[in-house]
Amino acid sequence: MSQIGEFISDVGTKLLGTIGVYSENQRRKPVSYKHQKESVMRRKLTYYAATAALFLSLGILFERPAYAYVDPGSSLLVYQSASAVITGALFYFRRRIKALLGISSSGTDNTSVK
Repeated sequence: MSQIGEFISDVGTKLLGTIGVYSENQRRKPVSYKHQKESVMRRKLTYYAATAALFLSLGILFERPAYAYVDPGSSLLVYQSASAVITGALFYFRRRIKALLGISSSGTDNTSVK
């Protein structure tokens, strides 16, 4: 049983080494904190992407046929939900989006009384 565990560990180490996440014999040069932080973030992102790809490929590999009926109105519910999420996000972040695009509000303020 330990041989199987060692084999899986070796395969995992080699796999992660080929995608740049882990390397046993890699010599580290002194780098700045910013570059070190970016490197850690890049490793984490690569790790999460590899994990997501693994789960996706396993999901496709072990796919089973579903004998079910999908109501035609279900797609409209999905469309309505997605459009509500997008509209809500745009409304919530409207100031940041305007600042990003460089659009300023007009200088008129109708609340003041003269």
